[in-house]
Amino acid sequence: MEKITYAELAAAFREHERTRTPETGDHLHGAIVFTEDSFLKPYPLEARTYLVSSNNKAFIPGMGGYSIYADAADGSDPCVRLERYMAEEHGGENGWKVEYCYLTKIL
Repeated sequence: MEKITYAELAAAFREHERTRTPETGDHLHGAIVFTEDSFLKPYPLEARTYLVSSNNKAFIPGMGGYSIYADAADGSDPCVRLERYMAEEHGGENGWKVEYCYLTKIL
């Protein structure tokens, strides 16, 4: 697993969706890991890791609206609109902070 920043993950997702066709393949998948101090109580790594795909409005050119849906890797928090919580998106300075990201093969 190669750790990358959220900016790198988002750029990879956007580039893939910009050039993707049914013939060239499916959507990309990745994981966003948030820092322990993003939450009011400690959570294990799998609860702080959200699985996400490039098949979200935030990454697809020309989409109306802006959203990033993801599921916690441990299944504890399904279908979360991450952009509302993430400091790097619309969550503001007190939002969840990204520790690192990585690309995965499956979601």
